[in-house]
This record gives sequence, C-alpha cells and structure tokens, in this order.
Amino acid sequence: MNLNGAHWHLLVNHFPIIGSLIATTVLGFGLFRRNESVWSLPKKHPRSMSRVRR
Repeated sequence: MNLNGAHWHLLVNHFPIIGSLIATTVLGFGLFRRNESVWSLPKKHPRSMSRVRR
C-alpha cells in the first residue's frame, strides 16, 4: 500500500480527532448506562492536589 502526503496528513492529523470523538461517545454511553466503573473515576488527579508554588 503506497501512502502519499495526503494520506499521511489524514492519518497523523485527523485520526486523533476521530479517536477522541469515539472515546467521548463511549464515555457518554457508560454514563448513560450508569456503569459503576465510569462513575467511580477519580474526580481529581492526586498530584493536582499538591501544594501550589507561590
């Protein structure tokens, strides 16, 4: 399979956007179904609660 510049552009730049949309859809479906593993996700990352530099 030969890939030209346009194909590489589509793979590198557009696939992450489509993947994000699919991941958001799956997460939304889990929330809609009230899946316990989705609802038990941590609210904040533990490192984000560390002291703030002043």
